[in-house]
Amino acid sequence: MATVGDIVNEAREDIPLNRKKKTNRFYLCDEECMSGSRYINFAFGTLTFIITLALFIQIHYGDYQVVPHGSVATDSYECSEIGTSILKQGGNSIDAAIASAFCLSVTTPHLTGLDAEGKILLYNHKSRAPATVIDFSGPSGTSKYLPRLVLGLAYFHKEYGTMNWKSLVLPAAKLARQGYLVSKMLVQAVSRAHAEDLYGPLEAGQILQHENLGKTLEKIADTTEKELYSHLNGINQPSHSSALKETFYGYNVYVPNTSTGLLLLHNLRQIEQLNVTKEDTERPAFVFNVAKTTQTVYLEEKVSNKFHEGTFSSVSVIDTDELYVSLVT
Repeated sequence: MATVGDIVNEAREDIPLNRKKKTNRFYLCDEECMSGSRYINFAFGTLTFIITLALFIQIHYGDYQVVPHGSVATDSYECSEIGTSILKQGGNSIDAAIASAFCLSVTTPHLTGLDAEGKILLYNHKSRAPATVIDFSGPSGTSKYLPRLVLGLAYFHKEYGTMNWKSLVLPAAKLARQGYLVSKMLVQAVSRAHAEDLYGPLEAGQILQHENLGKTLEKIADTTEKELYSHLNGINQPSHSSALKETFYGYNVYVPNTSTGLLLLHNLRQIEQLNVTKEDTERPAFVFNVAKTTQTVYLEEKVSNKFHEGTFSSVSVIDTDELYVSLVT
């Protein structure tokens, strides 16, 4: 009987979920040039910085809005909708993040895929327990039966999920079969990578279907939770670490305990010294000063020499129990 791994390997011949030797990949940087998880660290830090700054401006100066079921933000409209629907069905932030991540493997193959690596940051604001970072990047987080992202999401589901596994994967499988709107970014990525042999000529706004990927996701969805968890062992389970905490204009900021986390906190401290007012945020000079401060910090730390160019996809979720989740793959 074919295993999930067999189906996935077969699908990889037709869709950009893994490196192909004969054609350029969508990804601008592979595992060799990244030396492990350094780019994921950098992407996680950058995403945290952007979200923190946006939340500061909105919460400190904007109108606060309460959403009954929580909120989901992703790189794709369809995936944000899928994540939100999971929250409306009673799922928690982890459930929504899992469903959204599977969806992103369909709609943004130029950014992520089923074999992507990454990190997730968890913070329970209600319990005020220390924030945790779970890392499923690197060679240890692999299995011959499941792609890396699937293995990581299986672990999150086992430890923190509340809804059944199948209900979290099927929305992405359905989207792959029915088709989704092609974005301008995907068109540009296909053209840049000369990957027309995978998709044919694409135009922004057209409907793109992935039959093989849909079959793969359905196979993953049909995997029982017992079988799914059996692929997790002491060797390939993600690593845990405590997040770093800092205050920014009176708000708590949590970042991964990595060099990029320290860089982000240093950057925020420098921005706080600008003594921003509400009126400042409404002026073009505010954006310029923030960008200039960030550029100065990055030049001082020689960031360009430490990290490589690449792509990443992100999911940010908060549910009604105030469980915050930030996933970068």
